[in-house]
Amino acid sequence: MATAYHHAVSSARRLGGMPEDFVEVHEFFDATSKENVGDFRHRALRHHTFGIERCVLLFGETLTTAAGPGVPTRLVAEGHVLEDHGRIPAPLDWLSRLEPAPPTDRPALVAADQAEASAKRWGGEPEEYLAVHRFFDETAAEMPGADPRHRALRHHTTGVRECEEHFGRAMTLSTGRTIPVRWVAERHLAEEFGVLPTAADWLRRIRRERWMADARPLSRELEAQEAGTAAR
Repeated sequence: MATAYHHAVSSARRLGGMPEDFVEVHEFFDATSKENVGDFRHRALRHHTFGIERCVLLFGETLTTAAGPGVPTRLVAEGHVLEDHGRIPAPLDWLSRLEPAPPTDRPALVAADQAEASAKRWGGEPEEYLAVHRFFDETAAEMPGADPRHRALRHHTTGVRECEEHFGRAMTLSTGRTIPVRWVAERHLAEEFGVLPTAADWLRRIRRERWMADARPLSRELEAQEAGTAAR
């Protein structure tokens, strides 16, 4: 099984520099393996075009390497996904394999309504909360026909952590009050589901298909290359 470091070694050989120059980017993709689903379905959260865009946003357009000139972050991110799948999936490729959730009588909410509710709860103006609520709902563009399965990308506790990474741990309102961003993010989920789902709650409902686990055997390839070099 290829680790983030194996991917980093591959990136260094392909793009120049040292593995340490790339390991954080590869850890970004593999961090979701800790979501307790226990198999390759963790990749549904970031191993796709949407995850690549998120990676570039987090790390910037280029990475500084030991080789000097910056390497495009996108090349490193795309290389990781290609090594794991042989292609770059769209989020729809994953989400369309997700079993629909049972019907619920909970009302559909939009970001503006939730921002209004946040302002009533913690003070300030609704506009001060709107960006946080839109952060969760912007994944709707990845599924046609208002399909609620788009929520699998962010509507869970991992998405709450990503929201904190994006906006910071706290927000200061026009009233002068400072509140944790986590409060707003978790309330977004609670209002939609009544609970705080984990990423595993979503990922367990994905139907397994071969392409999801058809990763390039990087660890064996690199070990073979090292053995060949040592034998010379």
